[in-house]
Amino acid sequence: MIFSAPICLWVGFNAFVLAMLALDLGVFHRTTHTVHTFYYLRLGLAVVLTYVGVKMVLTDFYHIPPALSLLVIALVLSIAIVASLLRVRRVSEPAEQHGQQETVVPLKKRSVSMQDSREHRRSSS
Repeated sequence: MIFSAPICLWVGFNAFVLAMLALDLGVFHRTTHTVHTFYYLRLGLAVVLTYVGVKMVLTDFYHIPPALSLLVIALVLSIAIVASLLRVRRVSEPAEQHGQQETVVPLKKRSVSMQDSREHRRSSS
């Protein structure tokens, strides 16, 4: 029975689940920052997720070795990161040639301070 387990087991289990959720939240925040830093990472992650989905569908018909899957995932992510770095370099070179500062920040939104949000609410009312 579920209710016959001692209370320390339930406390331990709940502590474990909350710790995993906290770790997952930290990974989520780091991943969102990385996605904003690397322009093509979203596309790379979409390709990886599509590959994993196709692999799951084909499991009954054809066995794809795990080493091949790891190689495909590593290659796709590596290509996406290298392409992102080359894009940032290519975008910043014309600005440097004309003596301007780099103004392109890929996919990053401007953060709004509390003061800005208060002023926006006052002006919209």
